[in-house]
Amino acid sequence: MEFGDEYPFSKEKLSPILTYYTVKDKEEGISLSERLIEYGGLGHSAVIHSEDNDTILEFSERVKVRKNNSKFTINTWCNW
Repeated sequence: MEFGDEYPFSKEKLSPILTYYTVKDKEEGISLSERLIEYGGLGHSAVIHSEDNDTILEFSERVKVRKNNSKFTINTWCNW
């Protein structure tokens, strides 16, 4: 998974533009979320859409932000 200065959409965007990443499983998704938050600036917010309580709990414990929003929906946050 690529991110950094040469990938401008991997940073925070103050606009109606979203970046979408496809990952192989929840570990890769949570790990990528951690790295993106660290790259873009610790302390912001993060959202996960999942029906799996264990995944939501792990995400909220690992991703270092002030505000984690957990959504219990039929949609998943990434393709896992």
